Amino acid sequence: MSKIAEELYQEGWQEGRQEGRQEGRQEGRQEGEHSRAVTMARKMLLAGEPVPKVVEFTDLPLEEVQKLKEERQ
Repeated sequence: MSKIAEELYQEGWQEGRQEGRQEGRQEGRQEGEHSRAVTMARKMLLAGEPVPKVVEFTDLPLEEVQKLKEERQ
């Protein structure tokens, strides 16, 4: 492989690797936020808060909050 081709290959590889890391971090943050919202929803449901209020405060979909409520019963 020529020196120029090798440099281009390395540059592309590094860019791809960096993009992958950034995507991984973003996905990790989203999963963490979702996990915290689910934890909060469970606590609110255990405290007797109504489903609409849990949806409002956690930004979780109604269906997911209803499922969490059913799981604890």
